Amino acid sequence: KLANNHQQQCHQSKKQLILGDSYFSGVKAAVETMRRFGRHYLGPVKTNHSLFPKDFIKNHMEHAPAGAKMLLTSVIDGVYLCALGYKYSKISKVNFFIYTEGSGTTDNENSHYFSRRNDCYGNVYDKCVERSGVVHTYFKYSNVIDLHNQCRQYNLGLEKNG
Repeated sequence: KLANNHQQQCHQSKKQLILGDSYFSGVKAAVETMRRFGRHYLGPVKTNHSLFPKDFIKNHMEHAPAGAKMLLTSVIDGVYLCALGYKYSKISKVNFFIYTEGSGTTDNENSHYFSRRNDCYGNVYDKCVERSGVVHTYFKYSNVIDLHNQCRQYNLGLEKNG
């Protein structure tokens, strides 16, 4: 169902938040994180989109302006989930996020993104783009996930080939 009151539907909770990377994120990861560990989950959805309404959100947001978002909610195995589509620019692809209710809000307060643009004369300027609080939280801490991946793949050599 489409959520009309974003703050009421997906609010901020005091429970610990687990951030996932795009390789692992999906509906099943969000559900199992809450069911098994009692922790909230937030992550981007790219290839692992089973049970996620990716095509529906993508089709409805194809021509949406920068900062547009679409939030859908559902309950799977007793876990309240939020599926979020977000565009940071008019020409960009839609970014998809899955999170458990309580991971954050879709409120835009104090969570703007500044995009560098060129005007018609080639001058660079910054454009303020609205961004949901939950998306802001993910990108604020996602570099920690990247550092973990770097350690796993290069520094620790756990994924070396041949």
